This record gives sequence, C-alpha cells and structure tokens, in this order.
Amino acid sequence: MERFKQYLPGIPATCWMQLEVYCQLLREWNSKINLIARTDIDYLEEKHILPILPIITWDLWDNPSTVLDVGTGGGIPGIPLAILFPHTQFTLLDSIRKKVNVVQDVVQRMHLTNVQVYNTRLETWHQTYNAVVGRAVTPFDRFIQHTRMHLKKNNQGVFYWTGGHLTSLPNTSPIKEICCFDLENFFSAHYCVQKKILHTYVHLQSP
Repeated sequence: MERFKQYLPGIPATCWMQLEVYCQLLREWNSKINLIARTDIDYLEEKHILPILPIITWDLWDNPSTVLDVGTGGGIPGIPLAILFPHTQFTLLDSIRKKVNVVQDVVQRMHLTNVQVYNTRLETWHQTYNAVVGRAVTPFDRFIQHTRMHLKKNNQGVFYWTGGHLTSLPNTSPIKEICCFDLENFFSAHYCVQKKILHTYVHLQSP
C-alpha cells in the first residue's frame, strides 16, 4: 500500500493499516475459497482495492449515513469504504453463502462495527439507504433498475465501479445525468487503466 499513499494523502495512516490487514485476510481466505481470480491475487491491492479509494476525493460522495453494497463478493467495495468512512453504516449483500461467511469473518476479525453482512438476494431485501454502491455486478443501467427502490428520498444516488471502454452511457428514466470519475486520469495513467466510478441520481417514482 505504501506506493499508493502519494496519490491519496487525505487517507489517514490508520486507514492504510486497516486496508493492509483486509488484504492479508483476503489472501488468507482466497487460498481456501476463490474470491479473487488466481491470476489477480498477486495484484490485489492495485486491481481491487486501489480503484475504490479515490472516492474520498470526490465531492459527489458526501458521507452518506447509510449505504447498501449489492453483490459484495469478498467485501468490495463495501469494506474499503467502511474503513474510509467509519461513521457511515454499511449493509453488504451477497447471494452466495460461502462468500458471505468470509466477509462476516473478516468484519469480525477487523472489528468493523459499522458493517453488517447478509446472505440474501436483493429482491427479498426491503430496506432503504442514502446511497447504493456496487462493483462490476451487471451493466450500469440494469444495476440502477434493480437497486433504485432501495434508495431513500433526497438520496445521494448510485455509485458504481466499472472497467473497460465506455462508448456511451444510458440517459433514460429513471437515470438522471451520469458523472464519470476516470481513475486512469486520477492516477496519471499509471494505475487503474480504463477503470471508472460512475454516479447518478435516480428518479424514485414507481416504474
């Protein structure tokens, strides 16, 4: 993690230490359960953790009080976000029990009191939140359609981590204007090539 600190001087030293512990626990578990692709595990920090962190510099993220992470997998982006924003309450959902067991163990061992983890599908979940986050779960417009009813009024919208080249972005109801945070530019094209954070506010009327 040391080599990334120059790009994100606003992250406290205690958070960097927690992120390192999280990576250690992911590697420990990944030797037993395939959470991260075997070809990626040696690049865990660069490919999976680093893209989450620049959200701390983005004005659109205004420390929402409650956040839902859909399809959290091994806890990304929810756990890195919970480390960065300890006063925000995070709910992490995943439909695969073995992944949820891992994340629950990580949360317990790291003493992350602002994280709750549940093994369930989104369509059976009925709570609402100030913001929804996800990473590479499904196409962005479909992710919005699936999660929009879980946003409160006056919400901060949906934040979504994705990669690849985007030729166009959806601009249809319930989607309002989409903002794109190009991480490749943020890191001067050295890290996070073609990785982005997308954000949109969402109309909340019934479909």
